[in-house]
Amino acid sequence: SAVLRGGEKLYPGMRAELVYRIGYKQQVEMIAQSLPLLDAEGFRKIGEKRPSFDAQGSCTVQEMVQPIESLKPGTYTFPPSFVEGIPYRKDLFGRRLQGGRRLRADAPPLTVVVLPFPEEGRPEGFDGALGRFNISAKLLSGTTIGVGDRVRIEVTITGDGTFSTVHLPDLASIRSFQRYFRLSDLPATMEEGDGYRRFILEMRPLSAVVTEIPSIPFSSFDPLSLSYRADATAPIPLTVAALGPAAALPTVALGSVPPLPSEAPIEEKGSGSPAPSSERLMEIPGCLPLTTKELAKSGTPWALLALFPFAASLWLMQWVLREILQRKKRQKESITCRDLLKRAEASCVADPAGAWRDLEAALLLSLYEEGFVNDIPLSTDAIPQEPACASIAAFLSHLHATRYSGRPGASLELVLKEAWVLLLKLRDHKRSS
Repeated sequence: SAVLRGGEKLYPGMRAELVYRIGYKQQVEMIAQSLPLLDAEGFRKIGEKRPSFDAQGSCTVQEMVQPIESLKPGTYTFPPSFVEGIPYRKDLFGRRLQGGRRLRADAPPLTVVVLPFPEEGRPEGFDGALGRFNISAKLLSGTTIGVGDRVRIEVTITGDGTFSTVHLPDLASIRSFQRYFRLSDLPATMEEGDGYRRFILEMRPLSAVVTEIPSIPFSSFDPLSLSYRADATAPIPLTVAALGPAAALPTVALGSVPPLPSEAPIEEKGSGSPAPSSERLMEIPGCLPLTTKELAKSGTPWALLALFPFAASLWLMQWVLREILQRKKRQKESITCRDLLKRAEASCVADPAGAWRDLEAALLLSLYEEGFVNDIPLSTDAIPQEPACASIAAFLSHLHATRYSGRPGASLELVLKEAWVLLLKLRDHKRSS
């Protein structure tokens, strides 16, 4: 079955879970599947999917849960889902013996509707906060300041709801703040804790007529009562002193400043006549003119240009050598799938849980080492469907069923032996292809 859990009526910003439930009455090797709910197209994923197994009488139920958050209103339809597999049993030596017909389970399409926020009763300035919240504010700076002085305010929003949808109200859209305060260009700092979000913002009063920090409104939508809630901070008294008279600038008597020394006019070279007195030129002492001969000497020698290819080749050789050394260092520090299997064998008695984890990690790492995937897959769902990889996926599904089904299965030692055989087959398959 494919269901939506925890969201009978979804609004933007609300969270819910997309859930698959698969029931087994016998051990089944999965060979094909299509589970579009796990992609959560049109929604934001909250973490990775959570698989779980639960024994219910003679049946084992596997759940795959993907937490989501709705983004915008609309109707989202997920296509049909299915899983296919072949039942099997094990002989006395722990070998799989497939038998029976191919099994298939289907789930119909699932439609999820995200509703828009109601227009009726919608407060001005509502920006999508979901829950039941209250807002308060306090002054962090002094209550008596001057025009243009900095004012620091702490705004705290508390309550119960989805705090990822809670934002500081837009003060620039409130007329009293627009007219009498200059808001800081820097964004407000935010601190989040259990049941609250706290913002610290700065502003500067523009006039001495300001007598208070105006009330800051805040509104939210309660998805339980399907109604809006409005709250506002209390005004904070503030005394703003006007600017005093500007201090007189110091003056200097004109007669105390000595006149600039007169400079002789600069003669133009070769003309033999002084420059006109209306265009008196002043030479800056210490800045001597450069001659054509001196400019010719300033060119870059050709021998120096010949060094550029040599320097470039040295830099390239150094870069290649550094890459080789770093690659060798990574190879030396990396762990292989064989190392993980050996560690699982060594700890299967003292730490069975750790051995199971190492075994699963070794199988996923083997696909990367043999070149079947470009990145190490994080789960069986990320394993390609080609035959060589499908055997790894089926073996991992069997591991999960054996480990979490609550029924006795093959011992860990036998499972490790099967894993070694599977790795050898995977390597042989890669070489032959």
